Amino acid sequence: MSETDQQVRQLSKKSGGRQDQKEKKPPQEKKPPQDKESRVRAEAEATTAGLHVLWDVPFGTADDGSTLLLDVWMKRDADAEQQRNTSGAIVLWLHGGGWRAGSHHPMPAFFRTLIESHGIPVASLGYRKSTQARFPACLLDCRAAVRWLRG
Repeated sequence: MSETDQQVRQLSKKSGGRQDQKEKKPPQEKKPPQDKESRVRAEAEATTAGLHVLWDVPFGTADDGSTLLLDVWMKRDADAEQQRNTSGAIVLWLHGGGWRAGSHHPMPAFFRTLIESHGIPVASLGYRKSTQARFPACLLDCRAAVRWLRG
């Protein structure tokens, strides 16, 4: 054994292990990965704070077997009869994104006045995107939502 090898071994013994081992760091707390849907839902919960929200209400089944969903945003302090409002009005919101992107969960701020001041609920439609189904599937989803909301 060469003199250099002996020196390496001595240093290794002093340091408590092999010299080529990396110094171990204490394990860090890992935050769970937050996927896009989780981030969108967190944003949606922030924008709808103080309202009564029905998340992901199924309103139909698409021809490909997928469940069609919508969210309903309503005034929190109203009882069931007041929720229906005397006019029977409800706004059907189609989020932006060119039929290709976006989510039906976040609520635009301008709906808060409509909901809180006038008691008119808003249904936000989760239509199939053009990446999921061919046109006119998104329009058929909109038509199915209108039929379902009419009762």
